[in-house]
Amino acid sequence: MMHSDCAFNTASPSQTWATWHKWFGHVRYSGIKKLLDNQLVDGLQIDKNSPKLDCVACTEVKLSETPYGPMSGCPMKPGKLTHMDLWGKYDVASINGNQYYLLMVDDAARYITVKFLKTKD
Repeated sequence: MMHSDCAFNTASPSQTWATWHKWFGHVRYSGIKKLLDNQLVDGLQIDKNSPKLDCVACTEVKLSETPYGPMSGCPMKPGKLTHMDLWGKYDVASINGNQYYLLMVDDAARYITVKFLKTKD
């Protein structure tokens, strides 16, 4: 049986800035340019005429909400405002047959109460 040593070399087409941005885990375009200019990555071929698009995922990650200002009006007294959330119906009932729970949080005291319920009514 005859063996011959072969090497195959393929040329991949140049990709856009946006494609490499996504492939490198959303690294900044300046970082990709540094990799390209210093020839730090074999096979990094970029169509330099392609646009450097704004990445929706990167923009959304950088969004933030300004903090809410101080509460206006008089300070709350315990028991005046309670936040409630009903959870369930769970597929598996608890040992006591409960399939729901009601979470209650007092706004002023931040006191938390949990009530376990067999039914929603």
